[in-house]
Amino acid sequence: MTALRREEAEARARALYIDLYTVHLDLTRGHRTFGSRTSIEFRAREDVETFLEIDPVSLESLALDGTELDTSLLAGNRFPLTLPAGPHRLDIAATMPFSDSGEGLHLYTDPVDDRTYVYTMSFLDNAQKIFACFDQPDLKAAFDLTADLPETWKGLANGVPSITNGSTFGFATTPRISPYLFAFAAGPWHSVTAEHAGLPFGLHCRRSLAEHLDAEDLFAHTFDCYDGYAELFDEPYPFDSYDQVFAPDFNHGAMENPGMVVFRESMVFRDEPTESERRARNITVAHEMAHMWFGDLVTMRWWDDLWLNESFADFISYRLNDDWTDFTVKRVPWGTDSDQYRSTHPVVPPSVEDSARAFANFDGISYAKGATCLRQLSTRLGEEAFFAGVNAHLTRHRFANATLEDFLRSLDEHTDQDVRAWAGEWLRTTGVDTVSVRKSASSETSEIVSEKDHRLAIAHFVPSPDSRPSDGRTPLVLERSDDVGTRDLEGGHHRWKPLVLPDHKCQTYAKIRPDGDSLRLAKERLSDVDDGLSRAVLWRIFRDLVRDGEFSPRDYISMAAAHLPGEDPIVAESVLANARRVVADLYLRGSDREEALDALASVSRSLLEDKNLYLPALRTLIDCSTDSFPSVPADNHDLAWRVLLRRCVLGQAAPRDIDERERADFSKSGTEWAAKCRAALPDPAAKEAAWKTMFHSGATPYLVAAVGQGFWQPEQRELVSGFEERWLDEASNVKGTAMAMTLARQAFPLNTAGKSMVDRTGAWLARPDLNPSLRRGVSDKLDELERAVAVRGGESRGTDSSGSATPR
Repeated sequence: MTALRREEAEARARALYIDLYTVHLDLTRGHRTFGSRTSIEFRAREDVETFLEIDPVSLESLALDGTELDTSLLAGNRFPLTLPAGPHRLDIAATMPFSDSGEGLHLYTDPVDDRTYVYTMSFLDNAQKIFACFDQPDLKAAFDLTADLPETWKGLANGVPSITNGSTFGFATTPRISPYLFAFAAGPWHSVTAEHAGLPFGLHCRRSLAEHLDAEDLFAHTFDCYDGYAELFDEPYPFDSYDQVFAPDFNHGAMENPGMVVFRESMVFRDEPTESERRARNITVAHEMAHMWFGDLVTMRWWDDLWLNESFADFISYRLNDDWTDFTVKRVPWGTDSDQYRSTHPVVPPSVEDSARAFANFDGISYAKGATCLRQLSTRLGEEAFFAGVNAHLTRHRFANATLEDFLRSLDEHTDQDVRAWAGEWLRTTGVDTVSVRKSASSETSEIVSEKDHRLAIAHFVPSPDSRPSDGRTPLVLERSDDVGTRDLEGGHHRWKPLVLPDHKCQTYAKIRPDGDSLRLAKERLSDVDDGLSRAVLWRIFRDLVRDGEFSPRDYISMAAAHLPGEDPIVAESVLANARRVVADLYLRGSDREEALDALASVSRSLLEDKNLYLPALRTLIDCSTDSFPSVPADNHDLAWRVLLRRCVLGQAAPRDIDERERADFSKSGTEWAAKCRAALPDPAAKEAAWKTMFHSGATPYLVAAVGQGFWQPEQRELVSGFEERWLDEASNVKGTAMAMTLARQAFPLNTAGKSMVDRTGAWLARPDLNPSLRRGVSDKLDELERAVAVRGGESRGTDSSGSATPR
């Protein structure tokens, strides 16, 4: 499929104005193809040579203003058009393929009850796999949809159902939206409906998951989000309904289709979720609803302004949930890590050449870095001025497209600060600034150093004068918090307290480096700090120090053991995951790793006594066990599979054990767990079979991800070493964006590889024929591997564990 180049999109947008798509889908032809008929009413502003996009099995007919055109002119996914200025109508009939990759119109048959479901994924340029269109974000139009469905099916779409005539469904005509936001789902969905604020709301999942759909919680949070945004935004909710569909095989966390959001199905919890998982779902619900304004009502003109969608939705969703602790330990590190990769780019890149390259920018820069920069901007301007500018922007560009310049123009009206200079410094540059505190030689005074001017709060913690703890430990209490600009403090020396923590409210985008004395105190007494968000910031600092080779991985494990009891569940789960999956698996080898797993198992056992930490502690204990395993509830599929996976890794389970567990959990999730377990068996034949599934079976991205996660185990480095070079050869032939990203993110040999793989991968990335998404994903993994190799080298030389760090 030919990707749309930016200059082509700009020329077409200048020449055309699209009024209406009338789309009819026929889903009664079986499970391989469906019928697609489209009428497009539009205008050419001038005489123009342009093209229409469609990616069919067969193009049956195409008529322009009633005149049939030669269908053999279709070249790939483009049909050439010669248009005189004036109004026009295109009528297209085609047979389209159902997808099994989560792109286009995806079809899924449930192994539990043999029921079939379909849903669209029109993003990024996949609308043309469903119907004929001018597939770019700034050619918005109204959509009028009807569909013929099999008996017992129901249809869902961007608008409310307007007709139901036997097996034909029709839906209300939408306001003007981009083709990539077209949404439709059909099947025998289990549905729960409600009304709120005069609007219909719905929740939908496969029938075999009906008992797990916690509609009460989901509706309660959804309504809270709706009410919160109604207070925040001047523009009312812009669509006629709000459905949330939990879809199988969905490749992303969620998709913000107007009026019909699609979520990854794992957000319907089959087993008891952790507090972190609950809050992550709440954030995702809020994020997608924020898109109804940022992305759907007002849409970026081209993919270089992707941040106008994602950064805003990220920032607004965390603000609405008032969950800056989660933001601190999860979102900010995603941004700062991504910004240190060789593939980093500005939040607003200078150019996105085509739609194929646009997909790679859905990353920690466009989401997390952009969101953190917006939090800094809101802090600098003040919330009143910031949201006044935001609301002016939404009203001025409603149901249209906008750019960064449009947004800055709206902010200009409500502040006297130079927002363009700010955007140039923060949104158009790459790299992570470091805010450092440096003590004088006498250690009596300190100064703050940074490249950018950050507006932030600096915390001063002192031992509590009133505390008489029975355990002999004195809390470190917040004596004061100074709201400052870092440039105002540069070069000045200040008498600060024993523990000085810049940005303790997580208000800016930077790596934070307290002075050496503060770090040493925090290392010993982090759990004594009496402010939860400040502790989260400190945990993030130590995480970054380990990653940068400035703090011992073994000492990080020791800190987890010393300071996690009693910690916020979100922070504790994040630290446990980082300690197990990154520090132990990537940064430690041999006996050091074994000791780390033993230490994590020990601290996990101690955390089982805390009901708020029980589930993440139990999961970590299972993942660190080497002989005996904790007992788990028989009805908890997740925990039972975790135990079996760990036993498989250690060679303590056989294929028949996997078969038995799969029979007990005959579900989509069970199939994926079973594939992961089979790939984890320390047996050459099992590895070869898993390899075939990854590269030569036509498996879905979900199944490939499961196999990739099971395949590369640190305990099996010698067994899988021969597969590393084969991985590069096999991955070179991958087709499709979804599979490319899955292989890079979920199946790269990061856990087992060393310096030789670094060298081979660097040379491999120089190949000119690689899928752009594959190249980007593997490039990022190479950065992680290089960092891991460097940290291991520093650890083997005996990294200083004093807690002192030098800003980088």
